[in-house]
Amino acid sequence: MIHLTCTSCRTVLTIDDGFAGGVCRCQHCGAIQTVPSKPRDGSAAAVGAGAAPGKVLFKQATQQESGLDELGGVVASSGLSHAAHASSAAAARGKKIILAAGAALAVLAVVLVLVLGGGSSTSGPKDGPAGGQGDQPKGPHFFGAKLTGPTVIYVLDRGSGTSNTFDAIKTACLRSIASLGKDMKYQVVFWQNAGDDSTIAAYPDNALASGSGDSEQAERAMLDVNAFGQSRLAPAIAKALKQNPHELLIVTGKYDMVGDDVNAAVALLAGKRVRVNAFAVGGSVDVNSLRKIAGAGGGAVLPISAADLASYTR
Repeated sequence: MIHLTCTSCRTVLTIDDGFAGGVCRCQHCGAIQTVPSKPRDGSAAAVGAGAAPGKVLFKQATQQESGLDELGGVVASSGLSHAAHASSAAAARGKKIILAAGAALAVLAVVLVLVLGGGSSTSGPKDGPAGGQGDQPKGPHFFGAKLTGPTVIYVLDRGSGTSNTFDAIKTACLRSIASLGKDMKYQVVFWQNAGDDSTIAAYPDNALASGSGDSEQAERAMLDVNAFGQSRLAPAIAKALKQNPHELLIVTGKYDMVGDDVNAAVALLAGKRVRVNAFAVGGSVDVNSLRKIAGAGGGAVLPISAADLASYTR
């Protein structure tokens, strides 16, 4: 053991040999000071009152001095700063290793999610359209909604509310028809236009067409139908129900539906075994009225933004 007299409070301290040549703190006054080196012959070093004192590194701070500046100088000269630098470098290396391991685990987690979740599938209409063509489900569909058939009728609004998107709506309808296949039949019925109360445009007019038929004939029939003026849904639904369809797809961009037209459409659908989904094109559609109509057929309203429509029909 090494016996050392504190140079600050003069208390005799007993220091373990392992601190020889280093520093220690006085347990009475808190002063930090150097510890003499252990003699080469192995005998304990004793520093008494008459012996040369160790150098004071730090003593308790007073109002006049803190001692931190002196401590910093001694640490820098004793080589302890080099040890601290080495420790910081080791900590930095350890931090880099931990970050690298964390990044690798994150990548592994993403891969597992993709592998395990890639095989999941959903059935029935989605809350919103799937977007681009590559996102559409396999088999018969229209804007992300799967069609189960075996008969489906597209009921397309031809009023001024859809005049800006009418051509794209017809293109989307033709694209959906191409997905039906030979086991499904369809008809396209346009909303009744106020300028033509005697007839309602449709293809085929009073029949169903095969999904594996000539789609170019349907395209030619739809080419001459334009969107303008005020249109009504109920007469178009009445015409569509004559074919006893399993599914009705109502597509509109109308921002305000007339109350009696909505009530008439709901009354026509009441008690019918037909599923109705309504597609709202644009952001200013009368969604509340569409919910009443779709709800009467056990379906839902699916929004279609302008970007979705452009992506689906490009």
